[in-house]
Amino acid sequence: MNELTTKIGDNRRSALSVIALVTSLAAIVIALLDPFKKGGQEPTGAPAVQTHSAMAEIRKTKVLNVGFGIWAPYTQLDEGLDQPTGFAVDLITEIAKRAELEVRFHRFQWETMKP
Repeated sequence: MNELTTKIGDNRRSALSVIALVTSLAAIVIALLDPFKKGGQEPTGAPAVQTHSAMAEIRKTKVLNVGFGIWAPYTQLDEGLDQPTGFAVDLITEIAKRAELEVRFHRFQWETMKP
């Protein structure tokens, strides 16, 4: 393979990876926000189990914490700006706005992620 073909293949794989990441992130956020529209879970008759959940924390604080990496044009951090910009940022911001949540973006790096 020549250098141009290799570069095009790498760009396609990279773009597909980012698209998969953004789609997964959007699906997770939508799933998390679904209980806000329904007003919570319906009782099942089973005894309640007290566990800490991310959804309970979001409901309590009205804050959606979102981690991001730099994958332009989906997420990017321009010099002089504290907040990220890009397609994924716009999507999450709109979802949070409709759910009446504050969004806090946190830049992650592989070295600082917890298992």
